[in-house]
Amino acid sequence: QETLLCNEITLGNGSKIMFSYYDNFANPIFVSEKGVRFTIENDTVYSVTDYDEACSALPQSLQPDVFQSHTYDFSKGDLRERRTV
Repeated sequence: QETLLCNEITLGNGSKIMFSYYDNFANPIFVSEKGVRFTIENDTVYSVTDYDEACSALPQSLQPDVFQSHTYDFSKGDLRERRTV
């Protein structure tokens, strides 16, 4: 099973979000090159509120392509290859 480090994730439009910190509930917070904050829940990237709560899912066209083949592992902070049956 392939594992990818996930300090940086490329969105569907080519822009990058970089891991910044974990919030008070151990959710990962990523920051864009423009300073906008995001989180990942159920392999979906969301914008966040001022309190780091998931707010709005990014449109499908902006979701990272890597989520088609990998899933985000919160406990390890990396991307794990999806198991196929």
